[in-house]
Amino acid sequence: MKLVIVLVIGFVLMTSLAFAGGVTDTNNGDLGNIFLSTGENHGANSIGTWKDISAIPELKGEQGEQGLPGISITGKDGYTPIKDVDYFDGKDGTDGVGLDGKNGKDGIGKQGLRGYTGKGLKDQYKVGIEFRILDTKHTSWATYYNRDVNNKNNEFGMKCIIKLGKSYEEKLIEQLLKNKND
Repeated sequence: MKLVIVLVIGFVLMTSLAFAGGVTDTNNGDLGNIFLSTGENHGANSIGTWKDISAIPELKGEQGEQGLPGISITGKDGYTPIKDVDYFDGKDGTDGVGLDGKNGKDGIGKQGLRGYTGKGLKDQYKVGIEFRILDTKHTSWATYYNRDVNNKNNEFGMKCIIKLGKSYEEKLIEQLLKNKND
């Protein structure tokens, strides 16, 4: 009876993981694009398209303020020279000085893990636990949970190990039984 319950629980876990939803895109995205949902859903799958981020006005920053016009200063004219008298030439005027407009603020948005300017995934450092549920002669069933502490990701699931050859324990038991019968 316990075996039936364990197998039913294992089957439910495996099928629930298989029906977990996903996202499907309708075109290939270019580097730096953002994924937008079209609102169309097929069961647990959402449909969307890749868009150039500059084509989304809500993500653009505000336009900067207009700078003040420059102020022009001209130099004074020099004196008309008189023969055999040295005079200084008049100074050239300086260029006008103006204030530049401020740059617009950056748009506000969450950065993806592997986006165009995203920081990328760090090396994985996992901590995990595994519970063996059932052992048979040729299979071993277990559930597990892993935590990637560096990227803050969780992973859980169920696995089945298929035993193709004899284990160390099986060989040792056969040897002990053989020695006992001799």
